[in-house]
Amino acid sequence: MSSPDSNPTNTAAFVDPGDAFDRWRATRHFVGLDALRATAVLLVVVHHSALPALEILHGYLGVTIFFVISGFLITTLSLREERSRGQVSLRAFYVRRTLRIFPLYYLVLAVYCVLILGLGQQADGRAGFVHALPYYLTYMQEIPGLLWSGSRPFLFSWSLGIEEKFYLVYPFLLFVLLRHRPRRASLTLALAIATYCSPWLHPNLEVIRPYSFILIGSLLALGLDRRETFERLVWLGHPAAQSASLALLALSCIWAGDIARVPVAICTAAIIGGLAIGPSTRVAGAMSWGIVSEVGRLSYGIYLTHLLCLNVAERLVGTGGWHGIAGLAIALALTISVSMGLRKWVEKPMIDRGQAWSSRLRSA
Repeated sequence: MSSPDSNPTNTAAFVDPGDAFDRWRATRHFVGLDALRATAVLLVVVHHSALPALEILHGYLGVTIFFVISGFLITTLSLREERSRGQVSLRAFYVRRTLRIFPLYYLVLAVYCVLILGLGQQADGRAGFVHALPYYLTYMQEIPGLLWSGSRPFLFSWSLGIEEKFYLVYPFLLFVLLRHRPRRASLTLALAIATYCSPWLHPNLEVIRPYSFILIGSLLALGLDRRETFERLVWLGHPAAQSASLALLALSCIWAGDIARVPVAICTAAIIGGLAIGPSTRVAGAMSWGIVSEVGRLSYGIYLTHLLCLNVAERLVGTGGWHGIAGLAIALALTISVSMGLRKWVEKPMIDRGQAWSSRLRSA
């Protein structure tokens, strides 16, 4: 949801493992990630539309896709900075993340405050919103999101709190405490298993289980960065393997139950890995379709504003039957339009400012 832009440009066919590894180390763009982001955010929108006809798609699983992408991207980019500069500048990293995430988040939260506290909208959720507001303001959304029940507008933002904690802790752990250590992958695997199993010790530890899915993405990045592991995974780059991974991801999204998050995370990692190793022309071309890539680039804004737009659409056309389908179409069009404006006037200027500031910090 809150990852650097990636425009797919590499559509090379399945090639020799050695050539593929060198190409992967040199590439600056990540094939298919925008399409995966688009898939993830559209699943979330469909989930919150609550249309009976689309209940077969368990849209909440879109968040798991986002988690894997985030872990993969942040770890990959940090590994490359460490290799090129000798170390990762955490100050520069935190500046980029802060200006990428916080401005749009707090702007949308302010809109929710005006609507609920100022204009009296969503009266049935007002008390819950007020109760959760201190957590929203301090970016601790995962506490009311995962541990509390009841109606609380803006509760969907819980996943952003999870990602922010990961950004805060994991780069420090891997690139400061374990700088240049060979056991990074082993530690990441151990953390992934421990965080996934943690709720078995106490239900409230459910708040740390989502980190296991981000760590799967990180584990993939660490594997692809080593020639030996890369060559063991080279079969993921075969067109048949890529197509199978996509099909299994689709099937996993209609598999009910919390356990479905595991195959969704693994399939997402397999798709990313396959496209990194040797993206086939057919698969990469399908995942580079213009409108899909654009939705992926707008995914953070769509994620933050889609419920507001769904509420507007519901008021315009009502719910149930074709009204619900029309409402979803209107909401999607409205959300994309709003997100395009936010991208131009809020996200992009803040991202550019963060990049410039971080460049100064790294050169100081």
